[in-house]
Order: sequence, then C-alpha cells, then structure tokens
Amino acid sequence: MTTNGQPEAKQDRSRANRELLVDAFLELLREKHYSDISIAEVARRAGLTTGAVYARFGDKSGVAVAAHDRFAEESVRTMTAWAGQSRWETATPAAIIDSWTRGAINFARTYQPMLVLMFADPAVGQRYESLIAEPPELLSRLLSRVMPEREGFHDDVVWAGRAALVVIDRFGPDSADLAERIHTMLHKLIGVS
Repeated sequence: MTTNGQPEAKQDRSRANRELLVDAFLELLREKHYSDISIAEVARRAGLTTGAVYARFGDKSGVAVAAHDRFAEESVRTMTAWAGQSRWETATPAAIIDSWTRGAINFARTYQPMLVLMFADPAVGQRYESLIAEPPELLSRLLSRVMPEREGFHDDVVWAGRAALVVIDRFGPDSADLAERIHTMLHKLIGVS
C-alpha cells in the first residue's frame, strides 16, 4: 500500500469496471439471445475496451458466469428474506404453498433472460443447479414448522418443489392458470388438504 492510496483507487476502478461490464452484459441479455451477444458489444455498452472484458473475464462465458453469480447472490438473499418473515410461523400450509408458488412464477417471469442464459452456457448451467435447489429447501423448512412431519416429508416437499420449478420452466411463467395448477400439484404431492 502506498501513502497516496493509488493501489486502492486502482482496485476500486477495476471493481467498478467489472460491474459496468456485467451490467452491460445483462442489459444486452434482456435485448437479445446469449449467442447473439459479442464481447465487442458488451465492451461498447459499458464504455470500455474489449481488452477490459478479456482481462477481467477471459471470454464471454466468463462474463456470463459473473452475471450468474451476481444473480444467484441476489436471488438467495431475496429468497432467504422471504422465508425469514415472521408471518410464516403461524401461516397455514396452504398459505405457504400459495405464496411460494406465486413467488416462483414471478421470479421466473422477472428473470427469464437469466434463466435462458443458464441453459445456453454450460459453465453457467452447472452453477444453476445449486441455485435451483434453494427454493424447494426453503419450502420444506417452512412447511415443516407448521405441519406434522412424517417419514420422507422433507424429500417429498423438495421433490414436489423441484417438479413445480420444472413445470414453470417448461410451460413458461405466463401460461394460463399455471399458478392454480402448480398450487394443486403441490398440495397433492405434499399431502396438504
């Protein structure tokens, strides 16, 4: 470290440029498919050079992984905050399932471009698996607080939650009566009347 703080200023600029590049990539991802985005476009959108992209990420896949990692951190924070609300301590299983279902559909609708990216880039797809495991685990934890546990309960809820996420992905978050169908499916698979 120097007395004039130059190394810290350089690190701050580097972090800021990294964030600018990820922001630019995410903007482009909302506009076009992943395969149609070039490194030059990401750099241009961020107001930086292609060398800045290569220096920080190596290639387009590196930018995609960084975008996913930011997305995953924000998503887990949001999900954890939702699950940590005191209202769930006295909620009915049906209310928990209903809120979880609406949240999962809204999440898919809001983050559709990011979800598409997860399937377009193998490096991102591998990371997606750990992110997608979180919502069913949260659902299981919430339901286990308000329902008497039975043998295999946790595994049943996690399986049902993952099945619901696959249905949302397969049919799209804007499918007619999707929330009602998933709500019914979860009730039956988990055993909630």
